[in-house]
Amino acid sequence: MINSLKCFCYRLLCFWLQSKAVSLGGFISLILFFCYKSDNGNHILWFFSGKLAEFIFLIAIGFIVNFIFYIFQTYIPEYYRKKRAMGIILKRIERISSCIIYHISNLKQVYLPSHNGNQYTKNDLAFIQKSIDLTNNSHVINANSNINGIKYLTIKQIMNIHFIEIENSISAIYSNFSYFVPLDIAELLEKISFSLYYINIKKIINWKAFSNTPFQECSDSFLYDYYEIAKELEKVTQKYKKFYGL
Repeated sequence: MINSLKCFCYRLLCFWLQSKAVSLGGFISLILFFCYKSDNGNHILWFFSGKLAEFIFLIAIGFIVNFIFYIFQTYIPEYYRKKRAMGIILKRIERISSCIIYHISNLKQVYLPSHNGNQYTKNDLAFIQKSIDLTNNSHVINANSNINGIKYLTIKQIMNIHFIEIENSISAIYSNFSYFVPLDIAELLEKISFSLYYINIKKIINWKAFSNTPFQECSDSFLYDYYEIAKELEKVTQKYKKFYGL
């Protein structure tokens, strides 16, 4: 009961913030309506009277009727359409953030095997970044890539798989639900596309031959910046799950 009341109050506050003009108009109309009825139509807000009071009262009634119509015919159906769409979008966003974390975990198995868990410092990721060497035939374990057992992949193959997964997930979001994508999620997806690490992965998978990696020429923080995008995606996912009750 308490949780339901909290959820109702939270959504009421969100509605007020999202539709300030409509909410303010409805609130003022209710005040005018009750002031008029409480004084039998003689005075309204202490300075209107007679025909003017009646005219304002009728305007208030009209706004209240339209406000109720807006709530039940526009806002509520739109809310549930967005809720269904956001449920699918957030699953894609969770997929993208988990892909980034899993990709870094694959790199960790080769270049920082002593590290435990999925939390990384800036120094951890700077060390991994500087250690990447595509000319080396080191392999990592990618158990999810082969349902019949463990399949070993090169670093370049891991990057190729990661790039394809991220590209497909972002494309699926925009091709089917572009209208429902919130601005903060769109900005984070743009951050991925324009991050230095992602751009360099795109270069690497198109190389036929190479003597070094472009990571050596970049700042120490760009893999950490990529990791931070994943953490931001996790936070924004939780925010929208709370808002839509998912």
